[in-house]
Amino acid sequence: MFVEIKDTLVRSEPTKWNGENPAIAYFTLEELRKSASVLKIDLQILEELQERKNPESFINAWEDYSFGCLYLLEVGRKDHGRDLAGIYLSSDLFVLIHLFDEDGSIESAFRRSLEQPGVLRGGIPRVLSLFFKDMIRGHNNLYDRLREQIEFLEDKVWSSKKVDQLIGEEISKINHELLLLYNYYEQLSDFCETLEDNENEIFTEEGLGHIRSLNTRITRYAANISRLREYLHQVRENFQSKQDFQLNQTVTIFTVVTTIFLPLTLLVGWYGMNFKYMPELYWRYGYLGVFILSVFIVIISIYYFRKKKLL
Repeated sequence: MFVEIKDTLVRSEPTKWNGENPAIAYFTLEELRKSASVLKIDLQILEELQERKNPESFINAWEDYSFGCLYLLEVGRKDHGRDLAGIYLSSDLFVLIHLFDEDGSIESAFRRSLEQPGVLRGGIPRVLSLFFKDMIRGHNNLYDRLREQIEFLEDKVWSSKKVDQLIGEEISKINHELLLLYNYYEQLSDFCETLEDNENEIFTEEGLGHIRSLNTRITRYAANISRLREYLHQVRENFQSKQDFQLNQTVTIFTVVTTIFLPLTLLVGWYGMNFKYMPELYWRYGYLGVFILSVFIVIISIYYFRKKKLL
């Protein structure tokens, strides 16, 4: 797909482009290889794209162009499908390069960005900004979903009498998702800041305004995720506190039971010695006496621990 920005968006071919009008393209690696010489794109870019395995977004500025990779999450999807694309930017050319896009979401977002108002006037920076905004358009729904999940877990922590280990698993799952999203937004923000530096001066001041607007939105979304992480951290602390409290209760019960039976153990050891001249050994009511003494010790111990609210 190759489009020139004239009075309207005109579908064209790379071989027909003379550089007089800004152009926007979506290529596969094979299409880029065929058009690289015509578009004056360094073939070293192709080698770097083919060797690229590290799933991180980056962009590097060269003398008259910028080149990088985009590691894109589909924010609107629950599984956050992970896609990978290359990007080439110059003052008059924007090429998005298909690397991995299983469901075609990158190409769909790219096409939708061309249909938005302001493309003819804003040019390449406007299309770039619209493309990124389309890729993260599901953030508000995602934010609401995650916040509701955390609120539900918080209510469950306080309402349940016993600690449910599934709550801990859900907290870890949400925390992993939040960390993934936060790192994603941080990478996009770094990407935009590099473009804002405009070291090779491929953007005008008006074009930089679109990049700044995009970066402001991404930074705000990252702040939203950061707040959710703090909220989840509080819920996790409450969960761990309740878990510790329940464990302490269990330990307290075992301690109380051990304390109750300690004097009984002493009696068993004492009268289990069977010395010849122990007076209670041949006493007619010896067994009954020890039994009554044991019951008395148990009752007094239970009364004492209940009074101290340990039982």
